[in-house]
Amino acid sequence: MPWELLGGLGCVGLALATGLLLVTKGPAGLLMLVILGLVVLAVVMPRHFLILLLVIGTVFEPQAIDVTKPISLFFWKFPGYIARALPLTLSPYEILLLFGATSLLVRPGTRIQAAAVPKLIWAVPVVILLGWAYGLQKGAPSNLVYNESRGLLFGVLAFIVVMRFGPGWGKSLSRAVWWGGTGLAIVTLIRYYTLTRGGVSEVPLEFAYAHESAMFFGMAFIYATLRFLGSGSKRERFLLVLFNLLVLAAMLATGRRAATLVLMIGVLVIGWQLFPRRPIMVAAIAIPMMAMGAVYLAVFWNQEYGAIAQPARAIRSQISPSARDLSSDEYRTTERYNVTKTIEVNKIFGVGFGNPFISFQPLPPLDDFWPLQLYTPHQNILWLWLKMGIIGISVFLGTWVLAMKRCLIAIREAPKKGPLPILPVTLACSLLMYLSYARIDQALVSTRGMAPLAVVCALAFLLPANKPSSPAQPDAPAR
Repeated sequence: MPWELLGGLGCVGLALATGLLLVTKGPAGLLMLVILGLVVLAVVMPRHFLILLLVIGTVFEPQAIDVTKPISLFFWKFPGYIARALPLTLSPYEILLLFGATSLLVRPGTRIQAAAVPKLIWAVPVVILLGWAYGLQKGAPSNLVYNESRGLLFGVLAFIVVMRFGPGWGKSLSRAVWWGGTGLAIVTLIRYYTLTRGGVSEVPLEFAYAHESAMFFGMAFIYATLRFLGSGSKRERFLLVLFNLLVLAAMLATGRRAATLVLMIGVLVIGWQLFPRRPIMVAAIAIPMMAMGAVYLAVFWNQEYGAIAQPARAIRSQISPSARDLSSDEYRTTERYNVTKTIEVNKIFGVGFGNPFISFQPLPPLDDFWPLQLYTPHQNILWLWLKMGIIGISVFLGTWVLAMKRCLIAIREAPKKGPLPILPVTLACSLLMYLSYARIDQALVSTRGMAPLAVVCALAFLLPANKPSSPAQPDAPAR
């Protein structure tokens, strides 16, 4: 059946369903109508549907506490009676993602080229399943095994979708960065000025903003900065400056020290990669920034509160942490000690998914806000070892190294006199930022955090693996 005809039938069915739901269910039927509309979009235009899901997942955090909470609950949490009826823990967002990916993958299209994907990549789902098997063998509940690892599983799904359909996602993903980054920044600032700034919220600041949102802000800032450096249009540069100011303000509002440090890493990577190509431009930007940074640190070094003081606080906390930061550092130090000691008990297999790390030193209970407190530590790199053993962490870090290698090759082979290699530099920055963030905070656990990383890795592997060979020259004619 042609897709156009199927789409037409879907629109007719949607119109009939609208009237039926409004008559039988009243206003509540409108929510069901939204789901039906998304399902039709997934069937008719799956690629647009998946991009829309990426934007929605970026803008609306799973644990939103502001005016967006109803929308957050709609996409990230089923009502109790539905959740209990499902055999596995799933969110509406994940079901829609499954539906859209299936709709896209069953269509005729290009296959994944084996040459584009290193063989190590195929070991990723294998080590996840081994972590499942070991966790179940150690007595972990099956639903908990799945629940803890589902972010990795949906990351694999996102990777397959992007790899199969190739680099044609470029423009759509670029729009997703603009819309997703703008929407998330606006929502974050609304939450800051209405709840967290005035201390109105009863939720601790640590849980007022999703951990992975800081990563999204950093990636959006880096991409916009590279677009600014490579753009010749004054109008575009003006809009990019406004976008970065909005994103930077939202990042500061979250109050996460790790966000500031990771953003600094991204900026340093830009300078490192672009200096051989544009030394004067990099120096002209870096020197004033260093001077302004020194003045800024001198002014805000001793200020502990306020969004504008967050970068200074993040840097100072590495040298002389305040009482507020010291409490967080002590928790993470104790948590890291417990995780490393648990890994030492079984370095080969870890504990498997669904099993907690051992509390050699007690941690304050945070179950009300963090049900998986003893399962998903802040140190997400160690979490990979904890759950999948030495083989699992080796496979994941090996995948990261291979993706980074593709980016560096693409940057090296780009003509030095040509346009800036925006895509490979953005991907390289994102990979380094994700790795740095995962060392100290949660970046790999949730579907919302893993899907963008999977997209970054897939786009990296779609870059050329080797220097393009020059066309063969015809033999010189004999004389």
